[in-house]
Amino acid sequence: MKTTRHRKEDVKDRWRDRLAKEKGRDGERTPMQWNASANAGFTSAGVTPWLPIPPSSATVNVQAEEADPNSLLAWYKL
Repeated sequence: MKTTRHRKEDVKDRWRDRLAKEKGRDGERTPMQWNASANAGFTSAGVTPWLPIPPSSATVNVQAEEADPNSLLAWYKL
């Protein structure tokens, strides 16, 4: 799922001036989604990652993939 930053001030990518001046790479990335907990398990509670966590992280995450024998993660583990 693609995340979108709507304001230039929200772009935190340190390379933003070297890439597309307004966007950087932030709209193409998301923190690693480890589980369905707060911030998808990427940071501790109360710490906000610089990129938004997509709503799909509740179901699309490493923990869910590990539990599914037909997941892409399971296929790569073969």
